[in-house]
Amino acid sequence: MNYRYIILMLLFLFAQKLEAQDSMADILKHIETNNLSIQSAKLQSEANSIQAKTGLLPENPTITYGYFPGNSPIMGVKELYTINQSLEFPTKYFSKFKLAGTNQEQSKTSFLLDRMNVLLHAKKLLCDYIYVSQSLLMISDRKENAETLLTLYEKQLQAGQVSIIAFNKIQSLYLLLYAKYEKTMQLQNDLQSELNSINGGKELDLGGLNYDSGEIASLDDLKKQYQNKHPELILISLKLKSAAYDESIQKQEWLPDILLSYQSEFEPSGNYQGLQAGISIPLWHQAKKVQAAKANKLYVGSHLKENETRLIDELDRKFVKAESLKELIDTLEKSLSTTSNRMYLDKALESGEFSIIEYINELSFNYELIDLYLETQRNYYKLLAEIDSINL
Repeated sequence: MNYRYIILMLLFLFAQKLEAQDSMADILKHIETNNLSIQSAKLQSEANSIQAKTGLLPENPTITYGYFPGNSPIMGVKELYTINQSLEFPTKYFSKFKLAGTNQEQSKTSFLLDRMNVLLHAKKLLCDYIYVSQSLLMISDRKENAETLLTLYEKQLQAGQVSIIAFNKIQSLYLLLYAKYEKTMQLQNDLQSELNSINGGKELDLGGLNYDSGEIASLDDLKKQYQNKHPELILISLKLKSAAYDESIQKQEWLPDILLSYQSEFEPSGNYQGLQAGISIPLWHQAKKVQAAKANKLYVGSHLKENETRLIDELDRKFVKAESLKELIDTLEKSLSTTSNRMYLDKALESGEFSIIEYINELSFNYELIDLYLETQRNYYKLLAEIDSINL
């Protein structure tokens, strides 16, 4: 019993260094392929990219035909054919194409942001699953130990060697561990179901799953990565670029549109054919639109600065917290890998040095230390997932 307990502890302490059947990265690839939200976001991105390229060409030409009978037989019939084409000022088309290209980039970046959020949620759930699985094995071992003690004390109670109080204490411990085992088993099943759902309803093989490497880049490197790679910041930067193009287009709306027309007129006395040209006169249609576009550009620029500051501040706080958790993990890991109070407690109980109540109290403290290690490890890796989410 004691040797198995030590082996379990060593496995947990160095589990992240072992190779799993499917690594976390492999499972995330499965989820990326099968997740319905990612598939939907990709289709939406493609649709938006196509939509961004619409409306960039001139309006369709119009063809009209007129038939005008005279009010006397001498006048005959007059027929009129007209082809009209309106064109915006040429520089507007260049700006619109640039705006369309930027809008396409926005669609792609918006998809990357949605993808990152889905995979981050999945990775944090995987960290929860690893934690629950490790806890379940530990609780199972504790339950078996309590069950062994319960059987032993039941025999000793019948023989009059122990008191009913000591027996009830062991029985209560066993019942608590049994209930905790069942609750943790249910939690593991719930996490498996939720992960299967995220995987498009397909079963994921999570056997032997371990945490990824706990290495973390320097804070300066992370800040540079955030500024250059974070989809949220890139998306707002592209919106700022679009706002600048929109302001340019609104300014060019004050330039006249060009109207071209070809007409053919047929009369009994002869025919007339020729070209007609004109321009629109922008007077009031564009009133306040340039000011509105400029104000929107200023807003998006301010929004970009605000979000960059927020994300970098969050990164600073998370980085400091991650360093603190890593120090605690190293301390607990060193302690738990070099000592095993459980082994000494069992010997003390067998020799009569400890009463069963003292044994359970000391054992509970030992369990709390192990649980703290597993929980701290889980929180650390979930925090790392958030910090490194831009690389998912």
